[in-house]
Amino acid sequence: GDRLTETADGANERVSGKIDSLADSLDDVCSDLSDLTDYLSGYADGISDSANELSARVTDTLDKMTPVLDRFTEITRRVTDLTGSLKDAADELSKTSDLASDSVESLKSALDKADVASAKLSDSLKNLGDSIELLKDSMGDPDETQRAAKDTAESLKTVSKGLSELSDAVTAFGDAAEILDERVTDSAEWDSVFDNAEKIGDSISELSEAVGDIAAAVD
Repeated sequence: GDRLTETADGANERVSGKIDSLADSLDDVCSDLSDLTDYLSGYADGISDSANELSARVTDTLDKMTPVLDRFTEITRRVTDLTGSLKDAADELSKTSDLASDSVESLKSALDKADVASAKLSDSLKNLGDSIELLKDSMGDPDETQRAAKDTAESLKTVSKGLSELSDAVTAFGDAAEILDERVTDSAEWDSVFDNAEKIGDSISELSEAVGDIAAAVD
């Protein structure tokens, strides 16, 4: 029989509302990353020929970035889980309701774009991690330090851009998910969507706090 059910007022919006809040949180992280990028760029420009080691402040910043990168990577994995569960929910709806096929395809297209943005961000995070290690290893050589600091700043810009693109993609599939919100199911697929969205929200909250602390420390 028809697995579509009516739910209590407000339940329909729980997924799309959660997704909208994810996009807002990602934007906040982007803002803090911009502050870090400006700091590293300024540091690179201010390195003098007499410098023979990274400042304690920069070293501390780089050390704090390592666990943050791990959290970033975890978020990209969870976004992939979220898009997968949304695709499953869309497929189920297309079989059990009168939901137009073009609506389902529109949602899937938005989810595919989110997957691409997530994969690009994952690559950017790896490059940033490599840049940070090179910057640490450049200690004692002013020329190498300056070069590495500029490369790290550029890598941060790329990550920030990737986060922005992911935020846009999340917003897009959040809008598309409203199609599903109108026909909430009591299925395991729909529960998985909400669970994955909540996990991402928790990860982004932790990430935002960590990045904010680092940005405040170098402000």
